Order: sequence, then structure tokens, then C-alpha cells
Amino acid sequence: MANQPPLDPYLNLHSKANDRTSRATFKRGIINAINAQLGTMDVQIVGSHSTILKGIPFSSAVNSSAVRVGDKCRIDMFDETNPYDCVVAYIYGRKLTTSAYGIYNISTAISSGGTAISIPHTLGVMPTFAFASCRFVSSISAFSPAVFTEGTQVTKFDANFIYVTVYVGISTGVQPLTFFWFATCA
Repeated sequence: MANQPPLDPYLNLHSKANDRTSRATFKRGIINAINAQLGTMDVQIVGSHSTILKGIPFSSAVNSSAVRVGDKCRIDMFDETNPYDCVVAYIYGRKLTTSAYGIYNISTAISSGGTAISIPHTLGVMPTFAFASCRFVSSISAFSPAVFTEGTQVTKFDANFIYVTVYVGISTGVQPLTFFWFATCA
């Protein structure tokens, strides 16, 4: 009895059925485009330069605000015969930065009507919040509605810059300004 194989009550039917269906697999890819509003990405399959899957949904584990075009990703394919039955499972290959801060020095003249200054940040993606404060004037964040007579206001931000306007009561000559800035995708 010790030499007999174990009894299979299903007569090996489950493995025969699985062999007839297409197996789930994964592919490596490179992000070509990101549509955070729709929750999709366009992905080029590694090893096939002409194959780009468009509109692939990404999993909830992927922080779309921290993803950049060119990032490597894993695509879980549930049915290889249907290239759109898949999901971007995760991003890998670089440290994902979700917030950054720094000091930016500039010498400029400030007019009483406000002077626009562009502060470069290092996120490389569109932040969800940005803040900048100048050493010589009071600071006001991007989400504080107010009328400014003196201070620093973040007017907008994009994937490369935080745009601030510095307001003063009296125009000044060229002077050195030091900005502390913070940007986050969280």
C-alpha cells in the first residue's frame, strides 16, 4: 500500500480543465502616458517596442500622482488572448517621491503690485499641495483666500515649478530673497 499513489477523487479533472484555459501571467512594461482622472495608463510591453496597451487600469496600490512617464511597471494579465483584461499592478525601479522641500535663493526687485517668481521643485510630478514662504515677508498658503497687501502667495504649481507672487507695500530695489518651499503628492 505504501507504493500506491494517493487517491484523486476528481480523477485529475481540475488540471485538465486548467490546461484548456489560458493561464494568468504577467508582463513587464514601461509607462507611456498617465490619465489619473480615468485611473488608466498607456503601457509599452518590454521586448516589443511596437506593442502599446492603451487605457490599462491601475491597481489601488499605485499612487498615480507619484508615477512618471518612463517608469517600469508590472502588468498582471488575466487572459493573454484579451490584452485589455489586465491591470498595472505596481511600479518599480526607482524611489517614488511623494513630497519634497528645499530652499530657493534669488535676487530680484519687488514691485508693490506683486512680483511673480518661479521656484523649481524636485518632485517631477504634479503636486496636490504646495507652499512657499519668503524670509522677509509673511506667508500665505495656496488655499487661503485673502486680499494681499504684503506677503507671499502660491498662485499655481505644475510638475516642475511652484509659482509664487510676492507682494510688498512699497517697491524695493534688487535684494536677495530666500524662499522655503514644500510640495507633496499625498
